[in-house]
Amino acid sequence: MRVEKTYYLFTILLALGMGMTVSSYGPFLREIGLSLGQIALVNAVFWLVLSVSEIPTGLVADGRGRAWSLRLGTLFEVAGAFTYFFASGVWSAMLAEVLFGIGMAFLSGAQQAWLVDALRAEKRGEQVRHAFATAGILSGVGMLVGGGLGALVSMWRPHFIWLPMVACGLAASWLAARHMEGWGNPETAMTEREAFRQAVRTLRSNSSLWWLTGTMLVFGLVIPFNNYWSVYFEEDAGRLGLAGVWTVIYLSVMAGSWLVRRVRFADHHEGTGALVALGTTAVGLLVLPAVGFPLSFAPLVLHELGRGALQPLSDSFVQRRVESGCRATFGSLLSLIAKAGNVSAPLAAWWFTRGMGNSQSTIAGVWITAGAIMLAFVFLLWVFRPREAYPISS
Repeated sequence: MRVEKTYYLFTILLALGMGMTVSSYGPFLREIGLSLGQIALVNAVFWLVLSVSEIPTGLVADGRGRAWSLRLGTLFEVAGAFTYFFASGVWSAMLAEVLFGIGMAFLSGAQQAWLVDALRAEKRGEQVRHAFATAGILSGVGMLVGGGLGALVSMWRPHFIWLPMVACGLAASWLAARHMEGWGNPETAMTEREAFRQAVRTLRSNSSLWWLTGTMLVFGLVIPFNNYWSVYFEEDAGRLGLAGVWTVIYLSVMAGSWLVRRVRFADHHEGTGALVALGTTAVGLLVLPAVGFPLSFAPLVLHELGRGALQPLSDSFVQRRVESGCRATFGSLLSLIAKAGNVSAPLAAWWFTRGMGNSQSTIAGVWITAGAIMLAFVFLLWVFRPREAYPISS
């Protein structure tokens, strides 16, 4: 099996399992007794655990092997899904989020690094951006199908949305062991300490990578949308209607990745594209609560187009500037810094919603605030952009 096809299958399995939970995640947490503030709080715990686990798991990926790290990450996700299947309150939800955080950390950095070095081993490194964009589209397919099925399952037995994630995680773990082991490791082997030192040197010496880190830090302000969209739209669309909302969301995400895949301008202009994508995301989040249903679908599409384009653009931006030996460690280092926004945004939402009702208007206030702050930072990032980020030579 060609390495990119293996990567695509691994991506689809993870996306399908996760997709089964996303359209019903917020309502599920509400049904087991969590308030809007507690939903934000347990999500902050997830991002905090993920952040502090980034560096050690990235070192493991570069030192022990990327496929080994991917296998371990999928198994932690399986454990998290099992925990949520039996969850009954805020503490069990928090335990599940801790397990998910560790699992995601093992996947973060290692997954992209595996693909880049596997392609370069076959002398096809020029296909990296195309492969990242294709993976984004296929991930969207998995999330789209899973989200629709998950909404149906949630109407029957809410806890059962977690069982497909268990099955998909086990299948992905087998795939990593059977078809990914031995591929995608650094071109030049480094110890964990050497990989960390090289990753730090790379970040310190490249202002464009610091600039991208700031971009990803600001992107963390979308987290309150992730937490609340299903609760927000359920009031207007109903539980089954969330499947339709999810379809709009992920078709838009896929369209964003498709644009990156098809538009030749994206080659070596990932910095410009990333900032445009971030601004599009911010405008959509700011406008969405200001218009009524169903007009809110227009800014929703805009928001998701930006999100779908940003990931493959930022991945390609980073991989062009990082050496093979520390690629996974650098990805984890970048993620550690950037995810400070992913931790602070839900904590701010938890603080913001204290004493407020579990209502659509409360969520609207959180989204408008997050979108306005994000848009302000987009202008600052444009003003202070480093020249070498626009564009670079191959």
